Amino acid sequence: MKPFINQSLLLGGFYFFLSYIIGYFAGEKAKMIELIVITLLLITVIVLAFRKSFAPLAAFWKKFPKISTYLAALGIIKYFSIIFGGIPGAIDGFILASAPDTELYQSYYEAYIPTFIFVYWVVFWCSLFGATYFAFFSDIKLVKIIEVPVAGKAASKEKTVKLAKGKSGKKTASKNNKRK
Repeated sequence: MKPFINQSLLLGGFYFFLSYIIGYFAGEKAKMIELIVITLLLITVIVLAFRKSFAPLAAFWKKFPKISTYLAALGIIKYFSIIFGGIPGAIDGFILASAPDTELYQSYYEAYIPTFIFVYWVVFWCSLFGATYFAFFSDIKLVKIIEVPVAGKAASKEKTVKLAKGKSGKKTASKNNKRK
């Protein structure tokens, strides 16, 4: 299940950038391109749900893990805005269009927007800070190395050393033993 979540969030990040670029253009062509892009996103996510993994997305994630982490964070933001901003807006628009007297209709969406914008920015910054943590700091582990006292020396000392994910504590301990 994890590759599906990673790759669908990666697709959402790609869609975030495409929709951001398309948003700079006005007109019917830009709206049509945006509609095509979101349709392709939804189709790709549905196909991805059945296949569980796409080789090109997995290769991109493996080749560019830090960029992929940030794209996944942007995907969280985009899916959040679609689910909690777009769907309630579409429902409110449908109710407004089907109301017999549109002048008397009072929208709940107008009261919803300020709260949505606040939560959107909280999710935006939390997801980017989380992506920074996972991209740069999550692979660092703290390992305690205990120096054993040798005859005639003071009591043992503890050191905390930062090791990257790929290094093992056994190699470091054996290097320390060789130095003595």
